[in-house]
Amino acid sequence: MAVGTLSGSVITLLAAADTYAGNPCIEFFHWVGATAGDDLLVKDTGGHTLWASTCDVTDKDQNSPKFDNLIVRGLVVTTMGSGILYVHQR
Repeated sequence: MAVGTLSGSVITLLAAADTYAGNPCIEFFHWVGATAGDDLLVKDTGGHTLWASTCDVTDKDQNSPKFDNLIVRGLVVTTMGSGILYVHQR
């Protein structure tokens, strides 16, 4: 597991099976450094899908849509083939 925070407002998740136990208010997800064809799936601890994406071009940054005060109960990266996921909080 490799979970951290940057400046208190960005959560970093580095691998599949990483979890974050807090209750963040998510602004958006930013997935960087992924390899073409890799998938990403992020859920809350209740199993609700928050964002799913497939990388179409290697090393292309991908952003989720912006959320309007999305407060979730924990985060679970169930699938991430490569790259780093940054979770931007409000």
